[in-house]
Amino acid sequence: MAANNSSIEVGTDDFSEAAGFRITKITLYVVIFVLSCLGNSLVIIVIIGVKEMRTPPNLLILNLALCDLITPAVGIPLALAIEELGNKWPFGKAMCKMLSPFVTMFSTSSSLTLAAISLDRYRALTRPLVERVPTATVIMFALAIHIFSLGLCIPYSIVLVYNDAEKSCNEHWSSLGHRQVYTVALFLFQFALPLITMSMAYLLIYRSLRSNALRLFSTMSMRKQRRPAPSIASTSGKETAELKLRREQNIHLARMFVIVVVIFAISMSPNQYFWLWMDFGNATANKFRHDIAVVCSLFTYANSVLNPFIYALKSKEFRSGFARIGRHGMRPLRKISDETRKFVRKISGIQPSADREPTSEPVDTAAVQDLLSPSHNGSTGRKKHDIDISNNLNEVSVHVDNFENRNSINLELSFLETLLNPGSDKLFHELCESDC
Repeated sequence: MAANNSSIEVGTDDFSEAAGFRITKITLYVVIFVLSCLGNSLVIIVIIGVKEMRTPPNLLILNLALCDLITPAVGIPLALAIEELGNKWPFGKAMCKMLSPFVTMFSTSSSLTLAAISLDRYRALTRPLVERVPTATVIMFALAIHIFSLGLCIPYSIVLVYNDAEKSCNEHWSSLGHRQVYTVALFLFQFALPLITMSMAYLLIYRSLRSNALRLFSTMSMRKQRRPAPSIASTSGKETAELKLRREQNIHLARMFVIVVVIFAISMSPNQYFWLWMDFGNATANKFRHDIAVVCSLFTYANSVLNPFIYALKSKEFRSGFARIGRHGMRPLRKISDETRKFVRKISGIQPSADREPTSEPVDTAAVQDLLSPSHNGSTGRKKHDIDISNNLNEVSVHVDNFENRNSINLELSFLETLLNPGSDKLFHELCESDC
C-alpha cells in the first residue's frame, strides 16, 4: 500500500526482472542515493555551520533537508536488498515493524514541510512588515510535523506481520475497507493537501505581488500628471526602469513557483496513484506491477534530489554560506608559492635549511618611511602597483601579529616595503588566503 515505498507484499511475489531493467534500476538507485545524500548534506552543513543562516525560514529548509536525506538513505538500500533477495525480508521481526514505517514517516514529514515553507513564504512576501515567526515556534512546528507523521504511521506498523518460515513482511488488515481508508489518508497527507496548500500559497503570493506592481504603476502615473513637463522628462526613465525591474522579478518568482509545484506533482503523484490503483483497482492482476512499483518509487526518491537545489542550493545566500565554509576548511591546503615561503622565512628569521644559523638583517626604517612619505609618493595618496597601502595596513597588521622573534614595527615596515615592489599584490593575496 501507499505507506510502503520499498516493495509490494514482501515475500509473496515470484518475479523476474529483465537484465536491462535491473541494470537501469540499480544505476538510477545509486545515482539518486549519491546525489540526494550530497545535496541535502550540503544544505545541512551550511545552515548548521554558518550562524547567520540559522533563520526561521532556513530552519524549515533544514528540516526538509533532513527528511530528504533520511528517506532515500534508508529506503533505497532497503528496496535494493529486498529486490535482490527475490522479494524476501532479510531483516527480522523487529525491523519489519520499523523500517518501512520509518521511511514513510519521513516521506510524509517532507511533504508537510514543503507545505509549511510555502505558507511561510506567503506570510513573508505578502506581509513583510509583520514580525517574523520566532525560531522557537518554528522548531516546535517542525517537531509537531514529525510527531503527526509518526502517529500517521503507527497503524501501518501495527498491521505489518513477519513470517519467519516464508521470510515475509506483509500487511494484514482486518478488512479491505480499513486498508483503503488508510491509503486515502496517506494520499491526502503525503500528496493532495500539501499540493493544494503549495498551489494556493504561491498563487496568492503572485497575485499580491502583481497587485502591488499595478498599484505602483498607478501611483507613478498620477505623479507624472501632477509634475511640470521638465520634471517628468527627468524622472520618467528611472520610474520606467523600476517598473521593468519589478515586472521581471514577478515573472521570475512566478516561474519559480510553477517549477516548485510541477516538480512536486510529477515526482510524488506516480507512487500515490499507483497505490490507489493497487487498493481500488485491479493492479494485482497486472504482471508488470512490480516494474511499475519500482519506477514509481524512483520518482518519489528523485524528489529528495531536486528539493535541495530548488529550495537552497540555487540561492545566492546558500552558495555564499557554503563558499565561506569551503574557504575556511581548505585554507590549510592552499598552495603557497616558493616566493611567499622565502619572504615568510626572511621576516620571521626562519631559514629553509636546518644546518644554517638563523639570521636577519635589520630593516632600513628611514628608507621605508621615505618611500611611504607624501613627498615621495605624491600628495594625493600612497598607492603604488595598484595596492592601497592605507586600506591594507590593518590586514597586514593582522598577519604581522602571527609572526614571532621580530620587532613589530620592523615587521610592518618590512611588509609595507614588500608591497611596494612589483608583483607584490599576488604575494599579499596569497598570504591573506593562507594560514601561513
